[in-house]
Amino acid sequence: MITQYILKLNLPLAKEPFLIKVKDPNQTLSQILGDYIQELEQNGENIVAFQLRTLLKSHTLMQNGAELNMGKSFQDLQSENLEVCI
Repeated sequence: MITQYILKLNLPLAKEPFLIKVKDPNQTLSQILGDYIQELEQNGENIVAFQLRTLLKSHTLMQNGAELNMGKSFQDLQSENLEVCI
């Protein structure tokens, strides 16, 4: 059985959250989000990529009211799905 990992990123004022497929759970949150931003740019979604990059530079990721360490691997934070807010 193949386990798929999903990072659900809730943004203020966004109608829908970003659902980011995590290819390698050993990657850090920073790497996962950086790869996702590159993917957005490659798909021609430059404005969304710019907005997300800007938000990540100026805001903190939170889960259940606690700040997340961007240097921790996805697997260290939770086993399958992770929901975070900016």
